[in-house]
Amino acid sequence: MLDQQYDSPAATERVRASVLGIHADALAQFLVSRGHARYTINRYLNALEHLGSIFRAQGLPLAIATERDAKAAMRAHSVCHCSGPRSSRRLMTAAIPHLWAVLRERGIVKPPRPKARTRLDSFLDAFGKYLVDVRGVAPDTRGRVVRDIRWFLQPLFGAGPLRFTGLSPAVIRSYVVDRATSHLSGWAKQGATSIRVLLRFLEIRGIDVRALRGAVPVVRDAKLRGLPKALSDADLRRFLACFRPSPAGRRDLAMALCMAVLGLRAKEVADLRIGAVNWRDGTLTLEKTKSGEASVLPLPLKVGRAIALYLRHGRPRSVHTDRIFVRHLIPIGLPLTSHTVSTAMKEAFKRAGMTVVSPGAHTLRHTAASRMVRRGVPLKQVAELMRHRSIDSTAIYVNIDVARLRQVALPWPRIRP
Repeated sequence: MLDQQYDSPAATERVRASVLGIHADALAQFLVSRGHARYTINRYLNALEHLGSIFRAQGLPLAIATERDAKAAMRAHSVCHCSGPRSSRRLMTAAIPHLWAVLRERGIVKPPRPKARTRLDSFLDAFGKYLVDVRGVAPDTRGRVVRDIRWFLQPLFGAGPLRFTGLSPAVIRSYVVDRATSHLSGWAKQGATSIRVLLRFLEIRGIDVRALRGAVPVVRDAKLRGLPKALSDADLRRFLACFRPSPAGRRDLAMALCMAVLGLRAKEVADLRIGAVNWRDGTLTLEKTKSGEASVLPLPLKVGRAIALYLRHGRPRSVHTDRIFVRHLIPIGLPLTSHTVSTAMKEAFKRAGMTVVSPGAHTLRHTAASRMVRRGVPLKQVAELMRHRSIDSTAIYVNIDVARLRQVALPWPRIRP
């Protein structure tokens, strides 16, 4: 592998003869697999030589050293008298995690010691299993609720025993009120809901929490206050025109169309697999949606063409995943997450010069539903395409169709004196 990185055989031999040179080929292979450029790999290999000199000068044994030890040794190397290639402290700091990943894979260093588990950790494991097995929540929802309860219980119990009998209405009210005053009302409402789920779980485990049922405050949230901010047809055309004809631009355009035309959520876009597209029948299968059920959606020609263009002329080659949309930055080829999908859309809104209240993936999903309502698609069909459990979730889009509401609104009566 080193022979492909250096044009000079002497440079290759010099790296292999260095203190850490025995790991140079493995490090180069690791960096190539992550998609690093040749120039960057050569800089990391030079940092490997310099790190080897520092470890030898300070007597750092790799077998028992940690990443923290390596960084401490580098910081202590304030005055450099090394005879070989020298690298900046910043470059060596960046190289150490890559080197330790290779050393762990080769069994040279021990894996990081797992954090000591507390009673709260064990309780949250059981609570998370209850959420999935009994309540059937999605993995993302499970993580959010478990996180909320950790934030609630950690200050109360820490690493000690969990004495739920000591919970009081005042503690619960204080927690929810603090969230309401320091965050948006939706954040407080989410925390209150998570506590109610916790109380049900405690009842199942035989803990008497009847006195706490009414202690959870009801967070009022005006249902129509946070109306979806859908794009107009002109704004949508302007937004879709901002994507560049580059590999990443083709990916982002295809993702945007999946949300703005089909109404997919960011998580659903990130989870799309190549096998989900039935090119012959013109359908798109969502294996697992927020409701936990599979859905088959019609694949519009515009969306299908955008996906096909990305797969043929944008998606990185030799990617070891069947996800349609993958990373184009280091590490190249990994599947996207809902966060990266939303971030890509936020960047697109900036490039388009558009000021949107919520410049992310959800605005595009709202746009898809609103356009269907404006075109007269029956509400039941809109609910099916949007994969809403309740038609009430879809009915909110009727309220934002201002143009049609104006047509049916009666003039305000005038009262003569």
